[in-house]
Amino acid sequence: MTRIDERPVTQRQDSVQPRVWRSRDNRVVAGVVAGLAERMNVNPTVLRWFSAFATVMTGFFPFVFVYLVLWAITSPYPPKTAD
Repeated sequence: MTRIDERPVTQRQDSVQPRVWRSRDNRVVAGVVAGLAERMNVNPTVLRWFSAFATVMTGFFPFVFVYLVLWAITSPYPPKTAD
């Protein structure tokens, strides 16, 4: 299984759920939405439009708070190693 950007999805054997990473390559603000899009294998633009809509519909604060929490608890995707 591969992501949209062709990076392979690897699952650790001791992990119950694969990790969610912040995107390094496809970021607009902090890479949270692009990382979630990569994890769900959807187009990041669609998820960005949905998150913008959700932000407006929730009165800005709740969704912005969730975004900041996700930014704080996720780590950036590991850098590519030079072979």
